[in-house]
Amino acid sequence: MGKHCEAVELLLARMDSNPEEFTEYGRWEKHIVKYRPYLPMEDQMALTDKINALRLDVFHKDVMKELLAEPNDDVARAAYAGTTTIPVGGIHPVGSMPVNGMLNAYPIASAVTPNAVNLSTQSIKDIAAALSQYAASAWKP
Repeated sequence: MGKHCEAVELLLARMDSNPEEFTEYGRWEKHIVKYRPYLPMEDQMALTDKINALRLDVFHKDVMKELLAEPNDDVARAAYAGTTTIPVGGIHPVGSMPVNGMLNAYPIASAVTPNAVNLSTQSIKDIAAALSQYAASAWKP
């Protein structure tokens, strides 16, 4: 086994060869959402980091498309009309769920909360390390 569990290793490699399968409602979303809670924190973070990188690439392409569109190009603007994000509960580095084509990392929970937390990848790693340290000292047999 590599650095992550075998399924995560396969998905990480698949993201390199077939990034289009990891879009909102893509081929792998239901599997990732279903099994993410059972993965070790390091595997969850690896998936989230890689998905975020893919989504940021799409975001960059969308921004460039919009910048290159003519100011009065109603067709180009219609594709982006109504794009928004809504906050969700759960541990999620970006703190939002994809809505109307806005691409983001997969949410862990779907309950809407009024006070979503926006955590960086480093913050999540720090929290995970603190929780692991706490668990190691608190749960001794």
